[in-house]
Amino acid sequence: MATTRSRTYRMRLSPEGTRLFLSCHCRLAHATELFISYGCTLFVAVLLAEAGDPSDLAAELNERQMVRLSGNTEHFVGASASLAKIVLKVGERLAQSDAVPDRPPAAHIYLASLAVMAGCEDDALKRAYDRMAALLIKR
Repeated sequence: MATTRSRTYRMRLSPEGTRLFLSCHCRLAHATELFISYGCTLFVAVLLAEAGDPSDLAAELNERQMVRLSGNTEHFVGASASLAKIVLKVGERLAQSDAVPDRPPAAHIYLASLAVMAGCEDDALKRAYDRMAALLIKR
């Protein structure tokens, strides 16, 4: 039986959300000095959120922030299928931490992860990128 190695993730972003994503993408490309896919940016953002304290991610999940970053423009980002499993783990960890009342939807985890990524140091970006590469090589 064949397994899917990648999939497309749909993001519905506002203009501000799109600018956030693109600024994170450019910053990661500069930090790694590589041409990278948009999926790498999303994957690295989620890995940064996973590695951090749940309360930091929960702070980015506030309703006001989600309204500002969410929108009607659909963007499709191709990334490893394993990203979905990591997002589930992040959501479960958040729910167990009492940092949020309920497990947030994946779309909100993506947006909050990008906000976390925007505030992290370049060294953390590089470490998360290296971790992503190691995870993808293992499969």
